[in-house]
Amino acid sequence: MVEQQNLRIPSNVSLWDVLAILWRRLWVIILCIGVALGVAYYISRHTQRAWLGSAQLIVLQIVPTVTTQSDRGAQSMVESTETQLSMLQSTEMARRTIIWLKNKPASLHLTPRDIPRNVLDFQKAISVLAPKDTNLINVSVEAGSRARAKLWTDAVCDAFVDWKHEVAQRNLEKTIDSLDGRLQRAQAQMQRAESRETAYKNSHHVVDVPVQQHETLNQYQIRENETLLAKQDLQLKQTTLKDVEARRDNENEKLRRALLSGGPTVRDDGEVIRLQSQLSQLLAQRSSMEKMYTKEYPGVWDDIDGKIADTRRRLNDLVVATRADVLPNIQRQGSLIDEAKMAALAVNFAQTKLAGLVQQRDLLKSQLSKIPAESMEYARLARETEIGRGLYSTLNVALSTARINKDQASGNILVSSPAIVPADPVRPNLLRDLLFGGLAGLFLSMIAVFALEQSDRRVRTVERVRTLGGGPVIGALPRLSHAQLRAFGGPVMQTRTREAYNLIRANLSLALPSVAGATARGGQVLLITSTVPGEGKSTIAAHMSRSLARSGKSVILVDGDMRRPTQNLLFNTDEPQGLADVLVGEIPLGDALVSSNIDHLSILHSGRSDANPSDLFAWPQMKQVLDVLRQEADFVIVDTPAASAVADALILAPLADCILHVVGVGQVDEDEVQETAAALRMANPRTFAYIVNRAPKDKASEYKKYYTSTPGAWGNGTVQTTRQEWLRILPPAQEDVAAE
Repeated sequence: MVEQQNLRIPSNVSLWDVLAILWRRLWVIILCIGVALGVAYYISRHTQRAWLGSAQLIVLQIVPTVTTQSDRGAQSMVESTETQLSMLQSTEMARRTIIWLKNKPASLHLTPRDIPRNVLDFQKAISVLAPKDTNLINVSVEAGSRARAKLWTDAVCDAFVDWKHEVAQRNLEKTIDSLDGRLQRAQAQMQRAESRETAYKNSHHVVDVPVQQHETLNQYQIRENETLLAKQDLQLKQTTLKDVEARRDNENEKLRRALLSGGPTVRDDGEVIRLQSQLSQLLAQRSSMEKMYTKEYPGVWDDIDGKIADTRRRLNDLVVATRADVLPNIQRQGSLIDEAKMAALAVNFAQTKLAGLVQQRDLLKSQLSKIPAESMEYARLARETEIGRGLYSTLNVALSTARINKDQASGNILVSSPAIVPADPVRPNLLRDLLFGGLAGLFLSMIAVFALEQSDRRVRTVERVRTLGGGPVIGALPRLSHAQLRAFGGPVMQTRTREAYNLIRANLSLALPSVAGATARGGQVLLITSTVPGEGKSTIAAHMSRSLARSGKSVILVDGDMRRPTQNLLFNTDEPQGLADVLVGEIPLGDALVSSNIDHLSILHSGRSDANPSDLFAWPQMKQVLDVLRQEADFVIVDTPAASAVADALILAPLADCILHVVGVGQVDEDEVQETAAALRMANPRTFAYIVNRAPKDKASEYKKYYTSTPGAWGNGTVQTTRQEWLRILPPAQEDVAAE
């Protein structure tokens, strides 16, 4: 609630309220939009013209066709679209384009302005975009002329195609060099194998062994190679296991030191380390047993599983008591224990695999015991020769294919659409700039209006006056122009304004005791004041006097604003004497009263005096004058100065029967209205009410629907309304009075 009150955001804001605020702050909106449009126009006019050329490239996803025996199974390397975009937007691309333009034939008559000077600036002028799910790339280049934009866009595309061609050629050259070296090594290996085979065959006079024995020999050699590989794998896994165990032991030592340095704990840390080592041994033992026994083997698994479960339970019970500062060490220790367990399993598996290969190799070796040693050696040499010839043939074919591809290679980029440049420049765009400027100005104006409304504490609506408290609103008067004010007293008067004053008169008649049943001291004294000068209280006092007089009531209007008297001007009179002269005793009251051009209306002007008006009103003579005037009229209306400016109204307030507080919409702050009303209510008047002046049209016009506006309906000043309508018009605080 406090935040909402500080922000002053009413809960029932309507569209018309927002429009009213915008209309009231229209000058702010026009100013902000005008400035923004001016700035946008200036920027647009002083922005260098630029054209945008657009071209399109297509990416061909070419898979390498040169593969060898060792390349089988390798993943094909295909350039992605993101790679192409990065290359196009790189500094190298801008540099290559500039070089490409410089190498253009002289017949094209390129000027120095047609070639970009700065690589970085030209790089910024290049923009690329890849549409989703396509192999297309849109290339755009911005330049200072239409011809230059087309030239630069085509240059970027052609330079990129040449660059990709160079990349393809360079990659194929590397492939050819690699294949050539491997081919030479394969040829030398093949020749050595053939030489050894021929020399051995000639020297030992061996013949070919049967096909079955030849196949057995091949299998034996294969198992021999696999055995060697298995031994190497076992050594690697054993090295890994030793490394993990060393790290585990190191972590155990760190944990032990951390536990010793941290003071006594609720568990035996040595026991924890011992149990962890015991658990690792049990897990390794179980892994070995899995290779020796099946799950159905009796009396084996239950015993080992029970030991593992018991060791884990005891270890968990001890770990729970671990201090929080050594928990990370224990977690790392546990991770290393698991890693050591996996490494031990891998070693056991490698040992088992090696044992199986050795067993198969030995079996094949026993089968080959009957083959002569010379024949077996010859078969081995012949196989090596066959392998060398096959590798040489494969590499020779791959090298030939690579050389053919080099002659035909052109990269994986093609120009699918040459550069196109619109006739209109991409910037400046005056219409677009003005639109953006107008939107920016509108946005800034909304911020300014919101800020002004939040800082503005002035009364803006009739409803806000009602919420200030202290009395009902008996009337809302519309804003009048100077011409309407001058014509108000004449025969031609605005109907809505006249009826608004008639409504105030009717509300007063219902709120105040009737003249026939008035107090013994006579008529009613109505004191009209405002918070600050300029809210229209003097004009309202004059027009209320006229309205009451037209209804047949006898009215005396007292101009109590001796500092800035206004009634002479409003009634087109020039009476020099008045209330001040009566109070100082220079003239009697009867001589100071003058008649007006309205029947039943007399005026007591302010007069002139050297004394301070506040002192004059404090004299007993002032009360005597009002008592005399009560006997002479039904209503005595006293026009007083603004209550927050001088003390005149506060001094006269105890002498009044009713205080009418005029509030000018948009002219006074809410806090000042509340403070002034509180000061006036301290006089304890029988009636305290507000009159809203310069009310919004939608509120002031609400009163118009209660009147009949046909000619003659207000000839004698009588309002043509029913009692039920008055009860509906009156504020809730006055309905009971009206009902009586």
